[in-house]
Amino acid sequence: MLSLVLGAYWLVSGLLVGFIAIAGRDMPHRGMAFAVAALGVVAGIVVLAFPVQSAVALARLVGLWLVLLGLAEAAALALRSLAKRPAPAGPPR
Repeated sequence: MLSLVLGAYWLVSGLLVGFIAIAGRDMPHRGMAFAVAALGVVAGIVVLAFPVQSAVALARLVGLWLVLLGLAEAAALALRSLAKRPAPAGPPR
């Protein structure tokens, strides 16, 4: 069910952004907005066409993202603890 909702969201979002890109003639980066809209429409159609495979792929991507986020937070905590340590005394002058 979640993949169907996500696919519908991407499809509708892509269509709306595409409409805005077509209608807004003075819009800056209009080509980039149209490219993002096309990508959203294609992603929405693919997710709606293959909901089970999309759910598996999305679960794997979210899992990978969470693992990488955990590693980044562990590294940040390690750097924070290193920053709080007093600097070692240098050689006497």
